[in-house]
Amino acid sequence: MSLGFDDDYRVRARERIAAVAALRAEIDEELAETAEEDAKSQEKFESDARTGALGVEWQRVQQRIDLGQTTLADVMSGADDTQAARALRDRAESRLTELHDELVIEEESDETDDDPLTQVTQMQRDLAARLEELRIRTEEWDERR
Repeated sequence: MSLGFDDDYRVRARERIAAVAALRAEIDEELAETAEEDAKSQEKFESDARTGALGVEWQRVQQRIDLGQTTLADVMSGADDTQAARALRDRAESRLTELHDELVIEEESDETDDDPLTQVTQMQRDLAARLEELRIRTEEWDERR
């Protein structure tokens, strides 16, 4: 007995559903890995801030965060108006402007890739590289001060 139109349609639909489920599982796995990496990076960042490895401003701000006197959100939003918080905001604003300019140039020169998963993966890699670059530049800047 041959498959009819309805049966063929059901088979194709099941195949597509399975492909979407596999893609979702892959994305979920990548998200879990990214969350774990982010948590480790955050712990290292906080530790470096506490020891002064990221500079005096970060050390002061981290001490205040640890004491419950401020949050990173307050520092970056401007709700925390201490000198150290202002210095960190100024530095972040400057670096974000640089990153924006770099991304615009990169975007204009990149070949387009229509695969959304590839684009997201590449964006995650680029962001991780830029965050590491920002950390290194911050350390270098603090050493020069």
